[in-house]
Amino acid sequence: MNIVLIRPATPKKCVSLSDVYITEPFELEYLYSVLEKDHNVIIVDFQIVKTPVEKIIEDLKKVDIVCFSGYVIHVDIIKGLAEKIKRISPKTHILVGGIHAEWCPEDFETPFIDIVVKRFALVSFNKVISLIGEGKIDEVRKYDFNLPEKKDGCFKLKATRESTQRWRKHYSYFLLKPAALLRTSYGCPYKCSFCIRWQISGGHLILLPIDEIIEEISEIQESNIFIIDDNFLMNPARLEEFITKIKESGIKKRFLSYARIDFILENEDIIRKLSEIGFTGFLIGVESHRIKDLKEYGKSFTPDDAIKASEILKKYDLDFFASIIVKPDMTRTDFSDLKRFLKKARFDFVNIQPYIPFRKTPQYETMKDRIFVDEKDYVKWDFSHQVVRPDHMTPSQFYIQILLTYLDFYWTGTSRPIHKIRKYGLEVCMSTYAKSFKLLLRYINMIWDTYLHDD
Repeated sequence: MNIVLIRPATPKKCVSLSDVYITEPFELEYLYSVLEKDHNVIIVDFQIVKTPVEKIIEDLKKVDIVCFSGYVIHVDIIKGLAEKIKRISPKTHILVGGIHAEWCPEDFETPFIDIVVKRFALVSFNKVISLIGEGKIDEVRKYDFNLPEKKDGCFKLKATRESTQRWRKHYSYFLLKPAALLRTSYGCPYKCSFCIRWQISGGHLILLPIDEIIEEISEIQESNIFIIDDNFLMNPARLEEFITKIKESGIKKRFLSYARIDFILENEDIIRKLSEIGFTGFLIGVESHRIKDLKEYGKSFTPDDAIKASEILKKYDLDFFASIIVKPDMTRTDFSDLKRFLKKARFDFVNIQPYIPFRKTPQYETMKDRIFVDEKDYVKWDFSHQVVRPDHMTPSQFYIQILLTYLDFYWTGTSRPIHKIRKYGLEVCMSTYAKSFKLLLRYINMIWDTYLHDD
């Protein structure tokens, strides 16, 4: 069958880091790997491609199946694209998957979408496609998309990066350009109260053998690799094996991954060794400068621990990408305290986002009476827009406090701009800073729009 895999573009109303960088459509490259042996498959990345979807479908003459993958911000775009496809090719079957389809499948209920894939389905996807080919759509709708188990061999598959070869020069991650993605595990054993990922995976953790990881890395053409495991730094013995085999293989790449503060504090020697094999830094959920927030999130560290972890990373020239969540009860004094904390911690990058209580979570039920954004206004659930009304100021004033915190961090030298230029190169840094300025303008526009609608 002829199958088209589509990643939709980021909606224009979103305030998103896609203005700064675009990663490869990794989940679609995995699907391509599953399907390419028995079907004619192409990927269309609308983050880059500007051709209207109608023309793409018409040019292909006959398309049996279209598969979309996206996040909450893409719901309306996917539904709109599905309608356009159905109107010119009514016999084409349309499927939707991805993390939001798994968590809130009802959001994709429309006569123009045939199947919502409600669970991780790489292993069983060929079976689903076969049933569609046999005309057994009702059977597919009843299909049990169980979570994969290790014996299923779901991670013996590799993403077919050749499927996006024409666009690979565009794929990056922050200052790592060009960059490829790599997954070495599925799931997360930690249960942070604000996160849905561990709930989607059911608390399961599936690990890919290190030998298979090394083999895949050796085949990646890009010099930069972002390891997208929910938390790569978990198992010291596994990391020691990874370090040893990277050295034995002679692989020379730059790596970036997620990490936890407690692991860094307890395993400094492993951090040092990772720096020696090419790691440039780690994305770390600092989450808050307030101890009460950290306790509520189920975190076992303190703000002082975050500062100590930052000192360890700097010792080995590793960048600290810190993410901060600002809760709606933050006061102006709290924001002033946050600025002082960021200066003291001397993180290299900071991402500040309003608190987002996801639907179908206890946090959502607790705060739903204070949510002032329509849950169907999907583009505003982008981790930049507020959805919970602030306690001590108007929404636009709250945004201004976030913006002032950003400016205080990035424009006062706290983030070490000269260090970044030396490490990543002037051209990459200037390009990233120019794109960040575009994002800044989008953020200011969001503040103005919010101000016009403040109560």
